[in-house]
Amino acid sequence: MSVVLPDGKLRRVEEDVLIPKIMREEAMKRCDKHVQAFIECCKGRTVTMAFKCRKENKDMKNCLVTNFQDPALFEECKKRLTKSRYLFSYA
Repeated sequence: MSVVLPDGKLRRVEEDVLIPKIMREEAMKRCDKHVQAFIECCKGRTVTMAFKCRKENKDMKNCLVTNFQDPALFEECKKRLTKSRYLFSYA
């Protein structure tokens, strides 16, 4: 059974590991267009990928970093984790 802390506080593992994991997954979903563009650029390339796909790589990284550092996304993921924790503890 999951431990539900009073006042909706998060355990250290939730704040440092679980929420960032959820945020990475959500950022990947939000940046799917940029990720796919980078993947398409990389297809069939080996060494030249580093030079030919710089723009796509930069766009993808910017999108992921922007989403990963978004405080609103952190709160959304925190609520999602808290809700799932609550449902699990009372199931």
